Amino acid sequence: MAKGKFDMIEEHNDQIEQVTLGDRIKRMESRFFVGREQEKSLFISFARKNHHHERILNIYGTGGIGKSFLLDEYRRLAEHVQKF
Repeated sequence: MAKGKFDMIEEHNDQIEQVTLGDRIKRMESRFFVGREQEKSLFISFARKNHHHERILNIYGTGGIGKSFLLDEYRRLAEHVQKF
């Protein structure tokens, strides 16, 4: 096992899945990301259309409104979109 990785086994409907601690944290963080469905939909649409091209997405706003948390969610969504 690589340093810094913590593997866990989860059982779902008679299926066993190996899950890292990082995967569990990502799932939990996504559950707490609420109220931004429009932004998530726009980002998913953008990512699907442009996943073969490099693009710059500019996020701006006053301090403390959740830009960093929004970008973290976009990163998680981009990882998911790249799998398909």
